[in-house]
Amino acid sequence: MSHEPPVPPNNQSPYPIAEPPHDDPAPLPPVAAREGSSKALLIGGAIAAVGAATAGIAAVLLRRGKPDAKPKPSGPRPTARKAPAAGRGRTRTRRGDA
Repeated sequence: MSHEPPVPPNNQSPYPIAEPPHDDPAPLPPVAAREGSSKALLIGGAIAAVGAATAGIAAVLLRRGKPDAKPKPSGPRPTARKAPAAGRGRTRTRRGDA
């Protein structure tokens, strides 16, 4: 028994059997260094530094006026209350019961 499915003799594959030849592209010309790139990098770094310093100052000032938080209890968690048994605690009445 063959492991390949039967294929009609004139059937053309939807995928290429061999990879087509590639034309080698011309080499790219060297890129000239931009004159403003170092200045832009310096400005970007300065903006990031100012933003980080501002966030740090805001964190210190916001934390300053609050008392220390209470530690979380490390004991077991309290269990949930159980629902009342069926037939108890009925709050609504039917029309004929009143």
